[in-house]
Amino acid sequence: MRILAVVAHPDDESLWCGGALAQHARLGHDVRVTCLADGVGSRFHEGDPPEDVSEAIEKRQKAFYHAMTILGVQGYWASVFPDQRADTVPLLVLTESLRPYFNQALPPDLVYTHHVGDLNLDHRRVAEAVLVCTRGGPPVRCMTPEWPQRCVGPKFEPDVRVELTAADRMAKVRACACYGEELRAWPHPRSLEAMQRQTAEVFQLVNDAGP
Repeated sequence: MRILAVVAHPDDESLWCGGALAQHARLGHDVRVTCLADGVGSRFHEGDPPEDVSEAIEKRQKAFYHAMTILGVQGYWASVFPDQRADTVPLLVLTESLRPYFNQALPPDLVYTHHVGDLNLDHRRVAEAVLVCTRGGPPVRCMTPEWPQRCVGPKFEPDVRVELTAADRMAKVRACACYGEELRAWPHPRSLEAMQRQTAEVFQLVNDAGP
C-alpha cells in the first residue's frame, strides 16, 4: 500500500497518527508525510531577532526529519503558509501545493490528515485542502482532534480503530520525544507516559467515491 499523511505542523504526524504510520512502515507499506507550515513561527513577535526565528525553524525541521527516520517513513517539508496563518492563504494555493502528491504515477491508496472540524485553524484548512484533492480518490482517515469535544465544525465521530503493538507504541513515543517542547506532564495526552499506555489510535473515515 501507498500511504500519505498530510499535516499542518511538524509534530502533528507523530502525536496523532505516529503509531499507525509506524505500523504501516513495519508492514512494508510505502509511507510518506508532508507538513505545510514550520510549526514554530507564530511563537515569535515583530522585532524579535530574525536569527532566533531561523534557528527555531531549523531546529524544528531537524526534529521532523529525525522523527521520520524513527517512524520509518519519508518526510517532505513544504512551507506553504506561515505558522497559525493558514487563513491568509487561498484554499486554491493549498490544494495546488498538494496536487503533485495525488497526481503522481502511483497515487496514495490511503490518506491521513486532520479533522475538518478541528479547533486549530491550520488543521481545518489543511483538512479542507486534502478533502478537495481526494474527491473521487483514496479514502481519508481524519486524525483525532486534541480537543474533540470542542470541534468548531462537524463532530468527530471515529469509526476506525488501529490497534498498536508494543513496537508501534515505542516508535511513536520516540518520534514524539523529538519534539520536546511540545510534550506535557502526565496525565496530559501529550505526555510520553500517556503515549506509552496508548493501545490504539482512532480515526474518522471519509470515503468519497464521487466525481
